Amino acid sequence: MVEAGQLRQVKAVMKSVAFGAVAEQLARQDIGSSWNFKGFVATPRGAKHVVFHIQEFAQE
Repeated sequence: MVEAGQLRQVKAVMKSVAFGAVAEQLARQDIGSSWNFKGFVATPRGAKHVVFHIQEFAQE
């Protein structure tokens, strides 16, 4: 990401979920390996935090 003309790396930690075939594929991956994820962020009913819903992923 570029901000004010400077390259900036942004990191965030949030709860994530995956369902069905995506969850099964994700469970087979090595812990500690690097991945790029695509999905959406939603707030569960009655919650004050967001959850990232993983819809697809690919190794970096």
